[in-house]
Amino acid sequence: MRQCFLFEEWRPIPGYEGYYEVSSNGRVRSLDRVRPVGNRHGGTLLRRDKGNVISPCANGNGYVYVSLQRGTGTRQNLYIHRLVAQAFLGNPIGKYDVDHINHDRADNRVENLRWVSHEENIRHSAHLMRHPKQNAKPTNCGERYIRERDGRFILYIRKYAIYKSFDSLDAAVDFRNEVMQRVRNG
Repeated sequence: MRQCFLFEEWRPIPGYEGYYEVSSNGRVRSLDRVRPVGNRHGGTLLRRDKGNVISPCANGNGYVYVSLQRGTGTRQNLYIHRLVAQAFLGNPIGKYDVDHINHDRADNRVENLRWVSHEENIRHSAHLMRHPKQNAKPTNCGERYIRERDGRFILYIRKYAIYKSFDSLDAAVDFRNEVMQRVRNG
C-alpha cells in the first residue's frame, strides 16, 4: 500500500505534548527538544535532540506500535491506531475500541479508523472469522481461518478438503458461512 504524505496533518499525542506528534496518515514523530544530561564530572549539560519520524514495530497480530518516553525515562508501548483515533477522532462515550474499517491492521490512516464499543468489535471480528497469526489452530471443523496472500483471500478447511481462493474478504466470509451452515444442517 502506497501512502501519500503530501496532505499530512500532525497533532500532539495526548499525554505526550511537547515530546511527540501523530499524523493523519498514522506516522509518529518526536519533536526537537533540549534536555539536561549528566556528565561524568557530576555536572549537567544541555543536550539538543533533533526530532524524527519513529519506525513502528509489529506485535505479531498485525498491529503496529511505537515505544514512547516522557522526561521520566520510562518507556511505554502504544498502538498507533489508538494514538491516531485519540488525536483526530476524539472518543465518544461508551466507545473503547478502535476498529480498522478496511480490516488492514497496519493501515492507520484517520479515514480508516472508527471508535466502536467492545460488543460491536466482537460482532465485527466474529463476522470475519479470520486469524492473523501464521500458527493458527484449526477449529473443530478443521478450518485454518481466512488468510490474505498476494491480494487474494485463501480459505482452507481441512476436514472437508476445501481450499479456495477469493478476490475479496467478503466473498471468502460468505462462502465460509455457507459451508458452515450446510454442515450444521446436515
